[in-house]
Amino acid sequence: MLYDDIITEVAKYSETSKNIVKKTFENSAIKALSFDDSIYKKQGLKPIPIKQSETMLNLLKNTLSKTNGSLYNLTLTTANTSQKKFIQACDEAYMQIASGAFDYNTVINKAIKELGNVQVEYPSKYKLNVKSAVKRAVMTGVNQTCLKMQELRAEEMRL
Repeated sequence: MLYDDIITEVAKYSETSKNIVKKTFENSAIKALSFDDSIYKKQGLKPIPIKQSETMLNLLKNTLSKTNGSLYNLTLTTANTSQKKFIQACDEAYMQIASGAFDYNTVINKAIKELGNVQVEYPSKYKLNVKSAVKRAVMTGVNQTCLKMQELRAEEMRL
């Protein structure tokens, strides 16, 4: 049930997250291309506005979708990690209370602190806190998208 509860809770915010990521991608792409386009225009070239370029819009859409997929996987990973940490914290708390070594309040406070430090573990065993993992996923997607769009624009200007 904990896993399902975590997924349900994260799902409430996922639409907002998708919209924020989409806006970030769009703003970054527009800013990167605007800078490049000013250079092309100084050279007498006429770059196609991003919203009129089907190739650019498709690239933006595809990489946005890929990044949202990464964030979805990150959500599932976080839910699994949270569930495992929760079970471990409960087991440890039970053992500490049952042994008489600690009182309820001390054990409960310790468990709550431990659960607040959920980390994402990558297949390489590298660990990051959730905030850093999300930031990394979004920034990587945005940077890759801007680079690909700049490459497309450069090819377009060689015509």
